Amino acid sequence: PDSAVVQARLVFDSFSPIPSASLVLSAIASLLSSRSTNLSDAVNVLNFTFE
Repeated sequence: PDSAVVQARLVFDSFSPIPSASLVLSAIASLLSSRSTNLSDAVNVLNFTFE
């Protein structure tokens, strides 16, 4: 099967409170799910980094 590496960088306003890791993961999941409907194979998140 084919594979691809996708990196996403979310930048947050420094004047706002920093979101929790779970909120960031939820945002990433939403972005992936809206795009995965165009794919014929399942999308798997293998790794993420939260700084």
